[in-house]
Amino acid sequence: MLGLCVALGALELSFRAFWEIPPAMAGMEHVGLYAAGEDGTPMLAPGFHGELQYGDGAPAATSINSLGMRGPELRGRVPGQRRVLVVGDSLPFGYGVEDGQTFPAHIESRLRAGGLDAVVGNGGVPGTGVSHAVARMRLLDRAFGPDAFVICSYLGNDAIDDALPARAVYGGLLHMWPMCDLVETSWRTRLAFRSRLAMWAEVWIFTNKPEWSPLASVTLSPEVVQRAAGLPLDGQRGHGLFLDVRDRGHAWAAGAGPVIPRLEGYLRAALLQAKEVAAGRPILFVILPTSAHVDEGKGRRMLQAWQWAPEDYEPGLARRRWQAVAEDLGIAAFDVTPSLRGAGQVDDLYLSDGGHFSVRGNQLVGRWLADEVAELLR
Repeated sequence: MLGLCVALGALELSFRAFWEIPPAMAGMEHVGLYAAGEDGTPMLAPGFHGELQYGDGAPAATSINSLGMRGPELRGRVPGQRRVLVVGDSLPFGYGVEDGQTFPAHIESRLRAGGLDAVVGNGGVPGTGVSHAVARMRLLDRAFGPDAFVICSYLGNDAIDDALPARAVYGGLLHMWPMCDLVETSWRTRLAFRSRLAMWAEVWIFTNKPEWSPLASVTLSPEVVQRAAGLPLDGQRGHGLFLDVRDRGHAWAAGAGPVIPRLEGYLRAALLQAKEVAAGRPILFVILPTSAHVDEGKGRRMLQAWQWAPEDYEPGLARRRWQAVAEDLGIAAFDVTPSLRGAGQVDDLYLSDGGHFSVRGNQLVGRWLADEVAELLR
């Protein structure tokens, strides 16, 4: 038994040192970044410090303070200080940039430069949607004490994240459906997220004998079936272009009900909860586009590649729909897209994935939003 334990330990160390994790599992590099809030809401792990590798970019220094927000520790609040909480997904979090290069950090520096004693808390958590962001508003409200809120909605995948909201935190990682089900029900899955040797074995099984994998036992619950009905295929969802469809009754699968009204309903429900949390404090709803929304030619080429008729889609329609939902609830809305279009070469504003802002993109978005937030605090 001792010899077996030593051998397994040596194998584990070898796989941790030499096994290259498949690109599809790049999220494994973020081990330790996530924690669960008191109600299970996905949060960032307080006290986390490290360099995280984002795609093909350089490692970015990442620090999470004791409140579970990205950035330095907060000092005690002083009289006259205003606090703003920014929530959303990986865009406000600052995927691919350093702590001080995120757009919430730029909002704070510009507010201070304008003579306003302000602290802007970065409550962004990668892999989540607007409904999750509102849950973080509720969790951070008492500890941070914001005077105003900025809720970010990313057109790339927030609608899908809200349609399929199940999340679980295990092993310092955030898991979505179906993995969030498996980490609760499958000991093999839990072991794989604790051991690189076990992870390698499960990857081999899934690749060569998929019927032996725990994934083969996953079944769709009636609720998931209902919420996912009619959504496009995974590869066609990521850039959110399907949200520009002209026909509100359209579905991307036969026999499914209209998709757009359902997604608008999820957004409306989340923003109603946000108003409840804010309790009269001002809210700014910010619409963040992908590069395919900013560069309409790129968006048209993507539609053609998917064999979707471009004439069935109207660029900017999703942005107007999302803005209308917020304004109908009395929430101020700001669409970043027009400003990005006037800021020069689109590729300079985004990382190579076309969805996350570059250093310059974060700087510009922070500049524009600082003016909106200053107006919010007046």
